[in-house]
Amino acid sequence: MTDTTQTGGSRVSSILLATDGSPSALLAAAEAVELARATRWPLRVATAWSLPVSEFSAGAVTGFRDLADAERAQAEAALALAVGTIEQAGLEVDAVLLHGPAAATICEEARSCGARLVIVGARGWGRYGRLDVGSVSLGVLELAPCPVLVVRGPHEA
Repeated sequence: MTDTTQTGGSRVSSILLATDGSPSALLAAAEAVELARATRWPLRVATAWSLPVSEFSAGAVTGFRDLADAERAQAEAALALAVGTIEQAGLEVDAVLLHGPAAATICEEARSCGARLVIVGARGWGRYGRLDVGSVSLGVLELAPCPVLVVRGPHEA
């Protein structure tokens, strides 16, 4: 596999950690730290946020702006938590807050930053939980332009 991220004329591999602040995402952050140390690859953290409401119906939703602000604030908090965890481990990290459907947006970020590996947590909700809320980790596995490490976490309520 060839490296794809350009930095000052030389190619550099990188790791993209996708996080949502969940317990499994924190475990994924710990794995990302270990792999970044072992490989000496730069680490980038991304969080994607969006509303589960179509643009058409958005005008009909009372408090749409408040809901959007709350979703964005939650994503910012998740991003800050991951960045803090990585910096506390003594590593440098770049961070990006993305807007759009999580799996597709994360994979587009992996493409654009030339990630060599994407790391994401799996909430462990099982088949029926995924039917209700979907699975970002499965979506990333299907769409990613590079290998994906899915870190299984504890079951969440």
